[in-house]
Amino acid sequence: MSGASDFRQLPECFSESPASFMYVKDGNTLLESYDIVSKRVQQIVIMGHTGFIGQTLYRWLNSEGLPVIGASSEECNLLDSDSVNIFFSNIPEKADVVFCSVINRHTDDSIRSLHNNIDMVENFIRCVRRKRLRSLIYLSSVDVYGRFPELPINEKTMPIPSGYYGVSKLCSEFLLKHSGGSDCPVAILRLPGVYGQGDKGKSIVGLFTDRLCSGEVIKLSGDGMVLRDYVEVGDVCRIVKDLIEKPKTTTLNLATGNSLTLKEIVRTIGETIGSEPDIRYITKDENSAGDLIFDTRALLIQFAGIQLTELKRGCASYVKAKLYL
Repeated sequence: MSGASDFRQLPECFSESPASFMYVKDGNTLLESYDIVSKRVQQIVIMGHTGFIGQTLYRWLNSEGLPVIGASSEECNLLDSDSVNIFFSNIPEKADVVFCSVINRHTDDSIRSLHNNIDMVENFIRCVRRKRLRSLIYLSSVDVYGRFPELPINEKTMPIPSGYYGVSKLCSEFLLKHSGGSDCPVAILRLPGVYGQGDKGKSIVGLFTDRLCSGEVIKLSGDGMVLRDYVEVGDVCRIVKDLIEKPKTTTLNLATGNSLTLKEIVRTIGETIGSEPDIRYITKDENSAGDLIFDTRALLIQFAGIQLTELKRGCASYVKAKLYL
């Protein structure tokens, strides 16, 4: 369509940002910036700062010299509206909130945890209606796409969650974006598995590393050829920091775009340790998810120049750090 703008070539999230506007004209991606959200960061609040990602983010932002405080369930019980109101009564207006709090599906993936996860978000929304935030960043999950999404996954892929956890994440996204409770830029980051120092071996990379270091057998479902894309926690921190400094309303998949099979991940870890992994293949679990392959063009355009840690290199670095601790 010569001489006219064409929005069909970009995921819908590209037109959501209040600080910038992206479109395609004559086949070229253009960016017009409106520097309207550049006021100084006054206070960053990490909801769920004792979990792996929240704790890493809290320490990382602190090391960057940013004003950050953390809130665990002890300081702010999100299931108790009174506790939420008391906590935020002491938070200044124009704070930036990173919402990491969640009942993880590995802890509890039940109808009860679904309701609790949604209740936490609802209580938060009711409170911040009376508190003018500067920005909100919500850590969601690629579980919203379900077990067998159409590949490659991008921001226009239809969410069809198949578990309680995925449903709770999708409902929470909707509430935060459409409830009108937070009159500020809202960024939704859909994460696959996240690994890195401090994960206590609970990530897939950490689990495989611990088992290989102790000489245990690695059991893989089926033929071990299912594809996965995991993100290093430091990359999550960098993206979050950028969103805090330049708030925007967007929904993005935070992935590397370079998937590896589980077998390749195990072999990479084994090579770094210097031992041949003992892999046993077990009957494929019918409830296990299929391949995860991501189209990351939206992420790369919104964060120009960003280079996420490739999974193979990240696995090797993770193992080396663990071995030399």
